[in-house]
Amino acid sequence: MEPEESLSRPFLTLVEKIGKLYQEMLEHHADLSRLRWAILHLVMERTPLTMSELTYLTALPKSNVTYHVDWLEKHGYLTREPSVDDRRVIYLQVTHDGATVVQRVPDELRRRMARLAERISPAELTIIEAGLKLLVTRFDLLLDDSGQGEASASPAI
Repeated sequence: MEPEESLSRPFLTLVEKIGKLYQEMLEHHADLSRLRWAILHLVMERTPLTMSELTYLTALPKSNVTYHVDWLEKHGYLTREPSVDDRRVIYLQVTHDGATVVQRVPDELRRRMARLAERISPAELTIIEAGLKLLVTRFDLLLDDSGQGEASASPAI
């Protein structure tokens, strides 16, 4: 087995499992897709944010962004606020319910990770932590090589 294959298979499996975990948590806590949660997270992190900026950040067609924003607004997770300076500009604001939903996911993830850690020996935890730190460091180098860097970091969509 090639070195990249021995790394990529378990990594892709882990990414898939994390994706399933996030989806399960989102459906359980808010009946949200990962995309809608990511939109809420972006709006919350980058307020004030316009529809145009959100379209750019998500790299989705404007009609798709509008569809998801409409849904989030209908369900009380965000609001549209017109700009006082330019009536053509609409700012998105996360509501209290939206902020609560955004925070529930990392809180639930921390609880689940604590349960996972209880099932792993201290020696294994030390190895896993060292491996994850090394992997993060190497990914930073990979991103730097590709010109992505940390400046483009945003939630997984």
